Amino acid sequence: MVGSDGRVTIDKGQRIRVDADVTDSEGRPLGGTVSFRAVNDDPNTASPDLGTVTLDGDGHASVTKDITEIGSFKVVVSYSGDRTHEPSVSDPVPLTVHSLPVITTGSLPSARFGSPYSQQLTAGGGTPPYTWRLVEGTSLAAGLELNGSTGVVSGTPTAVGTDFSTTFMVTDSLGGSDPRPGAGTRTILFNVGLAETQVVLEPSRSPAVAGQKMTVTAHVTEKNGGTAVPTGTINFATSADGVDFTFLDPIAVDSHGMAEISYTPGKTPYTMFEARYNGDTNNFPSDTARLTVRTVPALDVTWADLPAGTAGQSYPDTKVASPSGGSPNPDGTTSYTYSLATGTLPPGLTLDKTTGIISGTPTATGESTFTLTVSSDGSPQQSAPKDYELLINGTVTTLSASQNPAIAGREITLVAQVTTTGAHPPTGTVTFAYTEDPDGAGPQTALIGTATPDAAGLAKLPVTLAAGTHLITASYGGDPENPPGAPAATLSQIIVPALDVTWADLPAGTAGQSYPDTKVASPSGGSPNPDGTTSYTYSLATGTLPPGLTLDKTTGIISGTPTATGTTSFALLVSDNGTGAMQQQSAPHQASITVDKTTTGTKISSSANPAGPSQKITLTATVTGTNPTGSVTFKDGTTTIGTIPLNNSGQAGLLKTLTRGEHKITAVYSGDSRNTGSTADAFTQRVVSSDVKTTLTANPTSVTSGGTLTYTLTVTNNGPDTAHAVQAGLNPAPGITIKNTDRQTTGTPTTINGTTYPTAWNLSDLTPRQTITITITATATGKAKTKLTTTATAAPANPQTDTTTTNNTSKTTITIK
Repeated sequence: MVGSDGRVTIDKGQRIRVDADVTDSEGRPLGGTVSFRAVNDDPNTASPDLGTVTLDGDGHASVTKDITEIGSFKVVVSYSGDRTHEPSVSDPVPLTVHSLPVITTGSLPSARFGSPYSQQLTAGGGTPPYTWRLVEGTSLAAGLELNGSTGVVSGTPTAVGTDFSTTFMVTDSLGGSDPRPGAGTRTILFNVGLAETQVVLEPSRSPAVAGQKMTVTAHVTEKNGGTAVPTGTINFATSADGVDFTFLDPIAVDSHGMAEISYTPGKTPYTMFEARYNGDTNNFPSDTARLTVRTVPALDVTWADLPAGTAGQSYPDTKVASPSGGSPNPDGTTSYTYSLATGTLPPGLTLDKTTGIISGTPTATGESTFTLTVSSDGSPQQSAPKDYELLINGTVTTLSASQNPAIAGREITLVAQVTTTGAHPPTGTVTFAYTEDPDGAGPQTALIGTATPDAAGLAKLPVTLAAGTHLITASYGGDPENPPGAPAATLSQIIVPALDVTWADLPAGTAGQSYPDTKVASPSGGSPNPDGTTSYTYSLATGTLPPGLTLDKTTGIISGTPTATGTTSFALLVSDNGTGAMQQQSAPHQASITVDKTTTGTKISSSANPAGPSQKITLTATVTGTNPTGSVTFKDGTTTIGTIPLNNSGQAGLLKTLTRGEHKITAVYSGDSRNTGSTADAFTQRVVSSDVKTTLTANPTSVTSGGTLTYTLTVTNNGPDTAHAVQAGLNPAPGITIKNTDRQTTGTPTTINGTTYPTAWNLSDLTPRQTITITITATATGKAKTKLTTTATAAPANPQTDTTTTNNTSKTTITIK
């Protein structure tokens, strides 16, 4: 192969061919001979002579040679020359000769059937890394495989055999996908031997119990990590003394490698077991496995007869059993535990688990069925059961109430149930009493009453108890056929306070106005919550509240803003929050709320007051209330001048032109479903006619630049009516500077009749024929012959009250000398 640097690479022993062409400078072939030689890069190593060859007619010569030396060479060709041409030498061609890879592993250790196996093949020479494979026609033992990258032979053999012949091949990194000629191979013989086995014995119990069947299981497995399951048989033997053995027939191994025998030990302290696996085609027989099992005595129990008892009387201490034998404790002693396996003892009786004694005072009559068990405390635990029926004779009283808890002030019934085991139903008397400590001086017993049992043994007593917890007793006094009931029956009777409610008077409301927060009731007492506190819930039992009002179920407060008038009737309900046994109490109440209309107010305003004789004005009536609707009627004195509906803002506007003079305007609101009607106070609307005339003069009318002059502003009302809120304004010509005036100015520019004047005066009202004169001192600056015109205007606040506006403005002109 030729590398990227032009170097030729071959294996040792591989044949190469070298070609040479010799020409002159013009490309014509030459004659003569050429010598081929491979020069070793190592001067201390021989350089192979490849031979000398005569050039043919085309100036060509070649040589073929098997290279047996390893190393780096340069192949050169030397031309001998002829009569007309000098000798010459070619450029060298690099040549590398590699060694071939060789398998150095001579043999592989034997494997065992079923045991994991792993061995590494090794190689030398060539150019690593190596690639491994099996030569076609050979194979490994069943269960094994060769890793082509690592050369590891691994797996778990699944068949036994000797002299498995396998030929391995290794190629180096230069081999490509196909091995080169001469790649290393080696044939290796391989053996798979029988697997070694072992047997483990395991008893079903240890120690064993004399006379009780047990089993012993033998489990055969392969050693050294083998996972195959052996087949075949196992031989068992047993011995009670370790000397004389009884040999059993061979037992086949199951699919798990197990075989089992059953055995019943005697009273000897120990039993010995032996087992040996007999082998199969893949497994050696095992060594003999041995097991010694200790034997403990069997539990023996003598059970006692249990005497009948009497309710209310001490039961005679009775030991239920006398055990012996059983499994001993580690210290060699034997102890026992007594227990109830099923059922229960009669109420009031107990079983001591250590002594096995039943004792106590039965509290109920009747027959109880149960199973007792005695167990030894050693290992393995041994147990013996015994079924019993125990009769308790006598009279027993139980006490209950028709309601518990109950409510103070309400009658309940105390019920005493008298039960007897005799043939005659109980008669006589049951006495009811309660025990309390009201003042802390000590418990005191008080009689509640007595009652006689009926045919069913029920004695009933109706009572009414105060709030609190009462410890009540019921005692049966007996009769000629039945003994008294002992002990007395007891009952903790809870009496909760009755719910008491003080209802509030509900005030009237006004539509559209916030209703005063009103708590509908003040409850007390009632059934408590589980934590002992008492809380209440408020609700509507029937009906609805007036629209816009709500009832808070926790606080009982009615609040909101009513939206409709009228009287609404409904039923309220207060309930405590007692649950379960603490029965809930409730109290209803019939109530009503009246919602009145909102009292309204009406006011009149005008878009212009005073107004002019021909001026259109808007008279506006504003109604205050709860979203008032409807209409407003306007009157001038007693004459109706218009009816206008209210808008969404509660206003009605009437557009009107009135005659000169004073008009007494009223507005009447008709009301609606939520609002009362109302009439506005009389509003005086003035319609006036004034005539404000303005005259402006200057003195002198001709001044030098920088000179002083005086303006006289005269305002006169020539009209028949007062001119209201008259304002006057002066607009000096450029070059005119106001120095002072004899009347206080507004201080700010003022707009009069649409024109803004930098200097202005408020003249208030001018009566007919009244004149106001204002004197203004100013200076004038400018070029000679310049004319400066100053303008003045005066008018009432409402220009439409001025009948002649053309005389509102006056101008005067001065000349600069």
